[in-house]
Amino acid sequence: MTKKIQGQSLMEVVLAIGVISLILVAVVSLTTGSVRNSTFSRDNAAAIHYSEEAMEWLRGQRDAGWQQFYANVAFSTNWCLADLNWAISTNCGTTPITNTPFIRDLLFSNRNLNTTNARVTVSWSDANGAHSVVSETILTQGGVLQ
Repeated sequence: MTKKIQGQSLMEVVLAIGVISLILVAVVSLTTGSVRNSTFSRDNAAAIHYSEEAMEWLRGQRDAGWQQFYANVAFSTNWCLADLNWAISTNCGTTPITNTPFIRDLLFSNRNLNTTNARVTVSWSDANGAHSVVSETILTQGGVLQ
């Protein structure tokens, strides 16, 4: 008569625990990557929104009167747009948009009496490093490129 041995051997238990551990590590890794990508996508969309908001504000300033707009443009090439106004800040890189981690800068170039180039940069930092979104446009007197 042969006796049947029932139950699991120690090697089978260790192997099962190892396989389960690998599966759990893979699931946690995928979840972490997914959350990181989701957070970046959300922040990137917000940065695009803040950049577009600044561009629309600039167009409104230009449309309200070119002379006053150009006076502000000629006064300084670099503006901090934490709040959408013409206040100059010397700490542009450290002044975030109110209640956000985003910093919005405006740079004017190629200024003349009828046109100017505007570049809005919205930047932020997270656990993955520094990121930025850039929008550029040419603003002209009368709003039409010639």
